[in-house]
Amino acid sequence: MKEEKNKRLKFIMLKGLPGSGKSTFAREYVLANPNTVRISNDDIQMMAFCVPFAKGKTIMLADMREAIINVALLHDQNILVDTTNLNPEREEAYRLTVEEWNKTLTQSKYDFIVKDFTNA
Repeated sequence: MKEEKNKRLKFIMLKGLPGSGKSTFAREYVLANPNTVRISNDDIQMMAFCVPFAKGKTIMLADMREAIINVALLHDQNILVDTTNLNPEREEAYRLTVEEWNKTLTQSKYDFIVKDFTNA
C-alpha cells in the first residue's frame, strides 16, 4: 500500500575507495532510516558465493545488484548503493535509472544523490 501520494525518495550512491567509511555510514544510515535498502556488492558476493571476491562472477553480480535495485524501486524504498562506484559510467547508469523511473506513472519519485568518500 502506498503511504503518500507523490512522495520523494532517495537513491543514494556511495563512492570511495575500500576502507573509506562507506559501509559504516551505510549501515548507520539504514538503521536510522528503516525505509531504506542497502545494496552492497560485498554482501551479495558473500551471500551468493560464500567468498568476498568471486572471480568470474562480475556479470552475474551486476545482474543481482540491478535486480535488487529494481525490486526496491517497485516497493517504494529508499536505495543506498554501497560499493566503490569509482567508474563514472556506473554513476551515469544509476542517474539514468532514476531519471527513467521518475518518468513512469508511479506515485513515488526519486532524488539521485552521490555521497563521495574519495577524500575520506
